[in-house]
Amino acid sequence: MKYFYEMNIISLLLCLLPYWYGTYLGETKVGYIRREVDTTAVGYKFSELQHIELNMMGVRRVATSFVVYHTDKELKINEFAFEFRSEAQHLICEGTVDDGSLLLDITTDAGHSDKRVTLREPLYALTILPFIAVREGNLTDRYLLFDPTTLSVEYATVNINRGDTLELTINFLGTTTHMWVDTTGVVLKEEGPMGVLSKLEPESLATKLAGETREIMAFAAIPTNVTISHPRRVKYLKAIVKGEFLQDERQSLRGDTLIVRVVEPIPPYRVIEGHTEATPLIQADDPQIKRLARKVTRWSINNWSRVQKLVHWVSDYVEDFPTVSVPSAVDVLKWKKGDCNEHAVLFCALARALGIPCEIVAGIVYMEGGFYYHAWNRVYVGRWVDVDPTFDQVLADATHIGLVLGGLEHQAKIMELVGKIKIEILEYKE
Repeated sequence: MKYFYEMNIISLLLCLLPYWYGTYLGETKVGYIRREVDTTAVGYKFSELQHIELNMMGVRRVATSFVVYHTDKELKINEFAFEFRSEAQHLICEGTVDDGSLLLDITTDAGHSDKRVTLREPLYALTILPFIAVREGNLTDRYLLFDPTTLSVEYATVNINRGDTLELTINFLGTTTHMWVDTTGVVLKEEGPMGVLSKLEPESLATKLAGETREIMAFAAIPTNVTISHPRRVKYLKAIVKGEFLQDERQSLRGDTLIVRVVEPIPPYRVIEGHTEATPLIQADDPQIKRLARKVTRWSINNWSRVQKLVHWVSDYVEDFPTVSVPSAVDVLKWKKGDCNEHAVLFCALARALGIPCEIVAGIVYMEGGFYYHAWNRVYVGRWVDVDPTFDQVLADATHIGLVLGGLEHQAKIMELVGKIKIEILEYKE
């Protein structure tokens, strides 16, 4: 195993031509990946193209992303450029590391924004970690990574199992990724959340996709034992469950018994500190978002009245449209289409623009005989109250079961839970 430690990183990189990977969801090929590494005057360039095709509620959806990282000779990121395209969105994010900060420049069809992130340590990316492992022969227990799909910077923990190949286990954003890497740094196989598998293949095979794409909603569905005829009317739900769930005033877990109750606001609908900040994707400080929030809620007498008007307005304004995107409030405002994620991010921006504390809830909801992934909101109006602008519910029904709170960087954990949640309904009341 001595060559792990003695591998010259420059000769290693120069030998890397484009490598192609087929991406599979279960037994169905749903996309491909192309990776390249090259040298530059000051270090290295890592590039990755990803293409995915999914069936979402009977509609074929295609998305492509491309990212380029420029690093120094120690493989620390100096700058990068990320581009994402789907039928719903065109997003470009460029980043530069300067004097202990990451400067983000984000452009979409709806406009431009920027953000500064303070860095406590050097910045890396998931795709770079295999080369660090080969060059160093070891990895420290954690690295600060940038994730382009959520525009976030978070720590990842890394473990290595050594054998004929290196097996990297990476915990990042609440999910686990396994990589099998050969002695030159090439990833042979990668397994991510939801059982998504990417494996090294010739280009002709990797880019040959199946004629029929996988129905992602059905793949992630959670079957249950009871048929609920009118789920939107349910105010109380009791179930035996397996998995990780939010626990708050609305839903409680004792042992393996979960109880969910519809919680109503408490007059005079006081607010709390926080949960009103703008983010790169929840642009609560955007002038058009602020103007619209005031316009929609004019003549309202209190925050609960404002919340109800926003729920109804977002439900009417955003056409239900299954899509693959990086949900952005200003983009949804322009495009006027989207699924539950788009409804939730726009509602959150509008509520925060009015100073109403608001969060995005990611979880599951009962529909058509089972539980499916869903996103909605909660607002603080004397207490935390769940609302659903997708279903036009000012009080989200009790079949809404929350799993995580927060934006995309937190919602990624949902993928880790797919296939691990079980629900046996004991009782429900309308």
